[in-house]
Amino acid sequence: MKHLIYFIGIVISTSIIFSCANKEKSEQESIRPVFYERVEKSIVFIDKTYPGVAQSQQVSNLSFKVGGTIKRINVELGQEVNKGKVLASLVKDDYNIKLQQAQSFVSSAETQYNTAKSSYERIEKLYKNSGVSLNDFEKAKAQFEASQAQYETAKSQLQAAKNQVSYTDLKAPFNGKVSGVLLEANEFAPPGRPAILISSQGNIEIKVPMPGSVVQKVQVGDKVKVSFKTSNNEIFEGLISEISFGISNQPTYPVIITISKSGNRIRPGMVVQVQFLQKESFETNEYKAFVSVKAVGEINEKNFVYVLENEKDGIYEAHKKVIETGEIMNGYFPVINGLIPGDIVVTAGLEFMYDGRKVKLLEQK
Repeated sequence: MKHLIYFIGIVISTSIIFSCANKEKSEQESIRPVFYERVEKSIVFIDKTYPGVAQSQQVSNLSFKVGGTIKRINVELGQEVNKGKVLASLVKDDYNIKLQQAQSFVSSAETQYNTAKSSYERIEKLYKNSGVSLNDFEKAKAQFEASQAQYETAKSQLQAAKNQVSYTDLKAPFNGKVSGVLLEANEFAPPGRPAILISSQGNIEIKVPMPGSVVQKVQVGDKVKVSFKTSNNEIFEGLISEISFGISNQPTYPVIITISKSGNRIRPGMVVQVQFLQKESFETNEYKAFVSVKAVGEINEKNFVYVLENEKDGIYEAHKKVIETGEIMNGYFPVINGLIPGDIVVTAGLEFMYDGRKVKLLEQK
């Protein structure tokens, strides 16, 4: 009898120990951060492709600020240039003459200014000691102020003449490549007429004209795929960086695509194909919502998701739910039963989920 009681005591003690251990393990289990998405209402992504033209992100039509005869062109089509390089120059003779005249005017005005200043300072002292009349003092002051204004004007004209001489050199505003030489040596270049085109290197963008009915379905930041005919049919990733409000009398709207890691394989002027993933909404009685395939698991030939519910202080409970779906459409399952728009579902690490597990949401990137 004693042995039986002793045995029962051991069993009970062992059960208590294991029970406490399991409880401590449960209490100490960390709250798992999870990636998630919200179930969308009747939306499917449809691929559409439009032609576009590659262009440099930065293109400058360079022109002289002053007119004159071109003395020399220092670059050729396709040549790489650094910022500040002189690309072309005008004949400077007439501008140098004007510069010399301006320098002479400054020298003369400076002499007159110094003379008038000395006279004014001398007469001012005499006037304070009643040595000259008020009329003589005011006359000397007026002459000083006039010479001072003339001197400042002459200095401004000198700076303008220096600027005119500097404008006879056309310089590269940034590192790039010459994409056009529009004038030749000995040709007259009027101010403002494009003489040389320069494009930035390595920064390629795609310009795609899109009809108004379609441009409303894309937005800045959308990802696209860019392809062009090569030996290995390369595909590049791109982002919509700009959507134009439109051009007068044009039925299309320019959409600008920024390309990453294209190297020198896409060059300005190339015709490319841009693939957009556009959202098309439609209402049917068959489908209630759409959920990403990465949120859906399968067991015993049935699809399931983990729905996050009972939120409290940012902590949710994960609950496994079997759903009825249609055929995959561009990475999404159309949902027939089991989910409604707005439901929050786990999109990664389903193998670590179970009913009632505590989780918190990871910020989406």
